[in-house]
Amino acid sequence: MAGESQTTPILYTCAGSRGLRCTWAAQEAGVELDLRMLPFPPRHKAPEYLETNPLGTIPMLVDGDTQMTESCAIAHYLAIKGGAHHLFVAPGEADYGEYLDYTYHADATITFPQTVYMRFALFEKVTSRPLSSACFSLISRPHEPHTLLARREVTSSESPIALPTSRIAMRGR
Repeated sequence: MAGESQTTPILYTCAGSRGLRCTWAAQEAGVELDLRMLPFPPRHKAPEYLETNPLGTIPMLVDGDTQMTESCAIAHYLAIKGGAHHLFVAPGEADYGEYLDYTYHADATITFPQTVYMRFALFEKVTSRPLSSACFSLISRPHEPHTLLARREVTSSESPIALPTSRIAMRGR
């Protein structure tokens, strides 16, 4: 892999963040990480982190010359780095397009309705069936004959969808 180093990749993250996707992928792929836990939000509570990442966002993976800040991309990178072929769908495989769609759903399509739902239904306690239905309809498309998002086994596309939806379920309790 281009830019691959012989040192342990460093993952900067915070508890309860999207970095969970990355640590999960590393664990499943057998990739050892130098895990650097930061207080949230790091740009305010760990200002020295701004020297590493001027935006102060997490997660951030540093692997030699490779620097990445998108959690879905980091999870995919770590799955490939670890040779964990069961965690990703390769070009040419039947579910490749669906795998990519769900992987990118997490930070593009699902983020806005998830945020709106959490704000009004969980934090401000405004109930609206169309609002909650819109959020969950994004991830409830039929996938016959299997029930996982892509393939018939867990891939890195599951984690970006499972994390935000589990947060909604937990907050609603």
